[in-house]
Amino acid sequence: MFMKIFFTLILTVFIVTVYGQVPFTQGNVVVFRVGDGSAPLRNVSTKAFLDEYTPVGILVQSIELPRTATGGNFALTASGTATTEGLINLSINRKYITFGGYNADTGIVSVASLASSSYKRVIGRINNAATTNITTSLDSAFSTYNIRSVISTDGNAFWMSGSGSGIRYTTLGVSADTRVSSAQQAYPSNFRSLNIFGGQLYATTGSGTSFRMVSVGTNTPIDSGNVLTQFPGVPVTGSPNQFFLADLSTTIPGNDVLYIADDAAATSGGGLQKYSYNGTTWVSNGAVSPALTPLKGLTASVIGSTVTLYAVGGAAKLYSLVDASGYNAALTAPFVELATVGTNMAFRGVALAPEPLVAPIKLVSFNASLSQGMVNLTWKTNNESNVSEFVVERSVDGVKFSTLDKAEATNQSEAMYSSKDASPIKGINYYRLKTVDNDATFKYSEVVSINILKSTKLTVFPNPVQNNVKISHDRASAGATIKLLTADGQQVKTFNVQTGAVQTSLLVSELSRGHYIVVYENDGEKTTSKFIKQ
Repeated sequence: MFMKIFFTLILTVFIVTVYGQVPFTQGNVVVFRVGDGSAPLRNVSTKAFLDEYTPVGILVQSIELPRTATGGNFALTASGTATTEGLINLSINRKYITFGGYNADTGIVSVASLASSSYKRVIGRINNAATTNITTSLDSAFSTYNIRSVISTDGNAFWMSGSGSGIRYTTLGVSADTRVSSAQQAYPSNFRSLNIFGGQLYATTGSGTSFRMVSVGTNTPIDSGNVLTQFPGVPVTGSPNQFFLADLSTTIPGNDVLYIADDAAATSGGGLQKYSYNGTTWVSNGAVSPALTPLKGLTASVIGSTVTLYAVGGAAKLYSLVDASGYNAALTAPFVELATVGTNMAFRGVALAPEPLVAPIKLVSFNASLSQGMVNLTWKTNNESNVSEFVVERSVDGVKFSTLDKAEATNQSEAMYSSKDASPIKGINYYRLKTVDNDATFKYSEVVSINILKSTKLTVFPNPVQNNVKISHDRASAGATIKLLTADGQQVKTFNVQTGAVQTSLLVSELSRGHYIVVYENDGEKTTSKFIKQ
């Protein structure tokens, strides 16, 4: 007994210490925690942490989420008593953990009941390097209600759930969002956990009599009005939270085994529930509970037909369970206790640690040069991997850029690319290169520029001329003209110049012998030269 108490005390001291952030280790698990142990949890905005554990329950690090907005990032705290908040998820590309919270410092009473106009609901993501991005806020969604769960495909597109606002969609760094769940079905506003499996968005809810475990529309909808479909065979009772789907059957296509963390009393079917799909309906494979403890957080990994699950029980303990029984087999494996949270703290959701980002592509060079009135753009890369395309963007002021050209990536270890701007503007033209990865993430190169100087003279050849004269000039804009005048200024001919041309040929055989003036008018400016007609 003495040794057990001693271990708990040591663990409590260890967990409240804030460590320097180090990269996550692939294969570890991350738990969302509220509270630092300094005071009992209350219905106020509270410090939030991400605690990383090894698969055997050794604490690696605790990352405190910011309590104040800084450097373009919002604060992110959680309610101290809202037990269904903090249901974190690993993104589908496995590069980020995503979570929701409140842009509020600690100590704000009943923060979940306050309007978003005062305390915005915000979305955070963290990558393998433990770099946090909390630049995404919601103007009005979940106002006066909880935000609970966030799932992302790639760290840029987010689906959020909570109470009062249904299921929403937004993208990184913006404040506008769309309600994707139907507002017409019974109890459509109160949701708990979200996740995406096999390209389909799913959700759980503990409200009403029609839904508990549902699919949302088709695939991953980003528009409004998507219908909820209850899993056939899964009861519309109980209190489901996080869940996990796996494909274990060799005969049933798609995901066919479902695990649900239910926080109803264990004697009422709570704990970890397992279902298998037979092609028509979901069949119960039983439920297990660690010491009659209800569950909230759940995540898992699959190797072959063995599923290793990690669960949060009673807001105080982290468990693991290895289910090797496979498809449509009874769930009987025992839970193993991995960690216990300290006094005045609570565990919420759990997710696997994010994987390292792919070694970044190296942009060796990006250059712009001028030739025959056109801008040649070239770039060289090393270490291309999982790159989708390159987008060349142009700007006239160095601030607002628009797409000029695109090039499909070759994903070779070393590659050269080129593009042209056939119609640069007079003055300074700014260019940058956007590298887009297969998961839709992107990054920009440094900006390069070319100054297209205004012409100071025209080049006329041959001179003197008998029949045809070639006039080289600045690149023609729409409406450019060339006028021929006699030496005393009388206009004799006007020619329209093709837009984009840098040289124009004129037939002058019918002109009388003598001296003539060439006037090139382009963009409101005039340039002149002379020639002799023989």
